[in-house]
Amino acid sequence: MDLFLIEDSQPKPSKVSSLTYIGKFDEKEFQLLQEHSIIEKRFDYYKDLRLTQQQVRGIYYRLCELRMAFEFENLIKLAVEKQLGILGYAD
Repeated sequence: MDLFLIEDSQPKPSKVSSLTYIGKFDEKEFQLLQEHSIIEKRFDYYKDLRLTQQQVRGIYYRLCELRMAFEFENLIKLAVEKQLGILGYAD
């Protein structure tokens, strides 16, 4: 899944070239984060993902509390610092 920064109020663009790319997120880590209740079970790795700024902050704080090394923490930290949401496009 490719992850991009997006404003909460911004509609999903038709082209990702207008968004800031922050990295890739693999299925194995996605599943691990669901097992640890970091990412809700209602999300599916094979479907696009949209997280608001508030959801991003909540996930980031849960990751910090968990104190496990997840690559996703580095990616989501960028969104927290810039006070933006995340849009993930399924591979």
